[in-house]
Amino acid sequence: MIESRFARHRLFAIIACAMLIVTSACGSSTSREGDDDTLTPGDAITDSNPGETSSGDSTVIDTQLPDMLGDVSLEVSYTQQVFSIIAGKCHSCHANGTGGFTLTGVAATDYAEIVARVNLADPPSSLILRKATNEGGQHGGIQVFTMSSADYQVILSWISEGAPNN
Repeated sequence: MIESRFARHRLFAIIACAMLIVTSACGSSTSREGDDDTLTPGDAITDSNPGETSSGDSTVIDTQLPDMLGDVSLEVSYTQQVFSIIAGKCHSCHANGTGGFTLTGVAATDYAEIVARVNLADPPSSLILRKATNEGGQHGGIQVFTMSSADYQVILSWISEGAPNN
């Protein structure tokens, strides 16, 4: 089961690409045999042009999602993603310990400072996210990013995955 929002977005992107490949392979006038618009494994795809009747030839789509994903990792990386966001957006003000939050600019050293502001039981309520979005004016009026931003979603996903030091 995919538990993080970021992982779900990546999965949807992979599925969308697979659907694009199927559409491209079958042509622009591809239609599915059946009553609704939902493709599921085992559905037959026919290629016909308007005004033509299908010859009965069809391609059966056999979508095996786990096989399609292969070795794609959906895990958020602390060192490559989370730390780079926090270092880029927070280090300039917090290098001197402003607000009791001191960042050195070194991922391994700053991990403890960052994780101290994480709530694994309720990731959206993590102080690291509430401060960056200036929720309740807790960040001196400074909003680093919004809840709908990609940066917020990456950090939220990382926390939801247990905030690993990876």
